[in-house]
Amino acid sequence: MKTLCLLTFLIFAQSSQARLFLDVSLVNKKGIDIGLTLGSELHSSEVVNRGRPIILKLKSGVQVEMKAVFGDVQKGFIGPPHFILVTGSVKSNEGKLIPDFFNKPIVIALGETKELSHSLKDQSIDIKITPYIQ
Repeated sequence: MKTLCLLTFLIFAQSSQARLFLDVSLVNKKGIDIGLTLGSELHSSEVVNRGRPIILKLKSGVQVEMKAVFGDVQKGFIGPPHFILVTGSVKSNEGKLIPDFFNKPIVIALGETKELSHSLKDQSIDIKITPYIQ
């Protein structure tokens, strides 16, 4: 009987482990001021590891660095929280920080998509983030 209880506990303990992923889509369009659009894009699904940033870089030189954590646990709620807090930074192709993107932590519900956009004089940068658990 003890063996059966131990085996059942191990099966459920292992199956209850879930990992947080971020689906990230980056698009950088250049030449929009003269009607010419040259773009680079990157679509990636990234595993979120506690304390380690996710770094994505486009061929155009635009770089995004993000960290994600679960939001505060609500009282009486069992399981992981429904909201994810994403912080980070975006650097232009010249290596300059673009302050418009992650001024404050972004709150995203699991399974929903958050779109961020920024336009410079001749280019635009679009980021889509979708968190999910697997």
